[in-house]
Amino acid sequence: MLQAGLFSNFKGADSLLIWGDPEGVTDLRVALSALARGVKSTLRINGVDDDLWIKVSDADVRSELKRSPGGLEWICSCATMDETEALVQGWKSLRLVINISQSAVSRVR
Repeated sequence: MLQAGLFSNFKGADSLLIWGDPEGVTDLRVALSALARGVKSTLRINGVDDDLWIKVSDADVRSELKRSPGGLEWICSCATMDETEALVQGWKSLRLVINISQSAVSRVR
C-alpha cells in the first residue's frame, strides 16, 4: 500500500509526503525506475485528499507540484526521478518528503 498527501508547514515547508508498507515501497521502486527509463509515462498513488500523479518532464523544471482535475501532479526531471529512486532503494517501509518550495527530496525516519 502506498499513500500520498500534501501537508502545509511540515518541517517548516509545504511538503508532499509519500509513505507505504514493504509491498508498496517495492511497487514504488519498480514504477520510479520505469518512469526514469521512459517505459512508463505516469504513476498514480492514492492520496489522503487527492490522488497523486507522478510524471517525468523533459523540461528544465526540476520539480513542480500542481493541482489538476485528477488530483495532484508532481512533474519532475529525469534527474529528480533518479534521485528519488535512489532514496527508495533498500527500504522496506518509507516516508518520503518532497519540499515544494526548495524542490528537495528526502527520506524521513
